[in-house]
Amino acid sequence: MILNKNIMVLKNLTFTLFFLLLKIQILGTNPLEINSNIYFYSGIHNKKSIDVKQMNAAIQGIIWTDTNGNGIKNVGEAGIPEKEVELLDVFGNPISSTFTDFDGLYSFTNLLPGEYVVHFVSIQNMFLTEPNVNGGPDQSNDAEDDSDADLGTGNSFVINLDENQLVDHVDAGYFQTGTIRGLVWDDSIVDGKRQVSEKKQAGWVVEIFTEDDSTVIDVHGNIVSAITTNSLGAYQFQGLVPGVYKIKWGSWNNCFYTISNYSGKINDIGDAQDDSDVFGTFSHKINLTSGRSVQGVDLGIRKFLSIQGNVFYDLFKNGVFSKNLGVNESCLIELWKINGDAPCPGSSKTLIQTVSTMYDGSYNFLNLPSGNYIVKVADSNFEPGSPLYNLTASTPTEYCMNLDCESSQIDYHFGFISD
Repeated sequence: MILNKNIMVLKNLTFTLFFLLLKIQILGTNPLEINSNIYFYSGIHNKKSIDVKQMNAAIQGIIWTDTNGNGIKNVGEAGIPEKEVELLDVFGNPISSTFTDFDGLYSFTNLLPGEYVVHFVSIQNMFLTEPNVNGGPDQSNDAEDDSDADLGTGNSFVINLDENQLVDHVDAGYFQTGTIRGLVWDDSIVDGKRQVSEKKQAGWVVEIFTEDDSTVIDVHGNIVSAITTNSLGAYQFQGLVPGVYKIKWGSWNNCFYTISNYSGKINDIGDAQDDSDVFGTFSHKINLTSGRSVQGVDLGIRKFLSIQGNVFYDLFKNGVFSKNLGVNESCLIELWKINGDAPCPGSSKTLIQTVSTMYDGSYNFLNLPSGNYIVKVADSNFEPGSPLYNLTASTPTEYCMNLDCESSQIDYHFGFISD
C-alpha cells in the first residue's frame, strides 16, 4: 500500500511539471526568469494555480553605513556587502532570503503580486539608524534616501506589490558606536604640553554634551551622566552614536586651566595628543562618525598653593595653636621638595626655600606648584643663642604633605614649651 501511494504522488508531481512546462512553452516565458522558490502543493485542499506571467515583480534596496548617523544616505556613504536580508509575508513567515552584493545592494525578483515585508537581519556590533527621517513609515510616502528598518524589529513597512511593479529603495542604514577619551593632568611646567613625568589628576569631573549643549543619549537610550577621572587621570565616554559632541570639565578648589592648544590646532582634525584642549570650560567640537574612537581630548590644570603656620609658645602644653598664646619671631622655617614627587617621607629631597617667622610668629610659602613637600623647623633654631634654644617641642618639628588641586590652604603650626 505504501509503495502504491508513493507511485501516485510521483505521478501527480510528474503531471504537474509536464503541464507547467507546456504552459511555459505556449506563453513563451523564459524558464530562467521563473523564481526558484516555487512550491508545489499535493493534496486536494492545498492545490494552487500559479500564473507564471504574474511572477515579474521585484523588491530591491541597499544596506549602507550611516557614517554621520543622520538616517539619510549621503553621498560617499558606502554599502555593506555580504549581509543577509529576508523576505517575509505579512505574518512573519519567511519566503526567501538573499545577501547584499559588493555595493550593499540586494533584490528579490520574480515575485507574485501580494503583500511582503523585508527583514534586515541584525549585524554584529552595528546598530540600525533612525528610520523614516525623510518619509514613511509606510509605502505611500516612503523617501528614497532614508532608512526603512524599524529599530525594534528590523522590518520594513508592508509592501503592496502589484504585477510588473518594482519597489525600490527599501533600505537600511547601520552605524557603529564611537568613543571619546582623554586625560586630566597637572601641568607643573605650565606650558600646556603634557610631559611623561607630570602627575595625572584623579577624581576630576568630566561631562559630555551635544554641540548645542543638549544632554547626550547613548545607543541604548540612556542619559550619559558625568564621570570622574580614574587613578591614572583618564576618562572615557563610550557607546556614543555618531554626532557632534563637546567635553566639559569641572573646576576644583580654584585650580586654573593651563595654556590651550600649544600646537595651534584648535579643532577636531589634527588635534595634538599631548596638549590641553579647553576653551572656557568646553573642548573643541568633536565630529564622531560611525565607529570612530577619539583620543587625546585632554585638560591641563594648575594651582599655586600655599603653606603657612605659626611658631608659638604652647602655654597649655596641649599642642594646639591659639592666637592668644605667645609667639616666636625670627625662627627659620625650611621647605623641602621631595624628589620625583615620591610619597612621603621620600628617599631624597631638595631644600627649595627658607623663611623667617614674622613678629607674630607666622610664616608662609606662597605660589607653590603641586607636589610632595616637607616643611620643618630648621635645626639651627635649637643652637645656643637661637630662638628655640632649651625649648621642647609639643608638636612635630616637621610635616610631610602632598599638595594638589584637592588641597586648600595648608596650616602647619609648631609649638614649644619651656623645660
